[in-house]
Amino acid sequence: MSDVEIADLVASLDSEDMLGFLRLFPTDFATQMKIDDTIEVNPTTPSSVLCLGMGGSAAAGDFLASLANYQGDTQVTTWRNYQLPNWIEDDSLVVATSYSGNTEETLDATSEAVEKGLD
Repeated sequence: MSDVEIADLVASLDSEDMLGFLRLFPTDFATQMKIDDTIEVNPTTPSSVLCLGMGGSAAAGDFLASLANYQGDTQVTTWRNYQLPNWIEDDSLVVATSYSGNTEETLDATSEAVEKGLD
């Protein structure tokens, strides 16, 4: 398959340019790390990290989970559900991602995390 055929295939299957978003992820991540120096971060290491998201919004959680499995010592799990898992602990870190800002599953699980006082 030639490069032109691959480009045509990607264009036909990736109408929302997810490949482009993935290519920009390292740059976006580096930029975010520079501008969010005003956020207070709990200096303790969480017992686990739970990444909430659906569809493409869960991709960052999948990426972090892969990194943690390869090189980390903290469990990172991507969660695609309305409720938090029953194994979540008080010192777990919860990260919620929603491209639209109104993904029902992500919002419900985030509300539950806030009610439980999770970071």
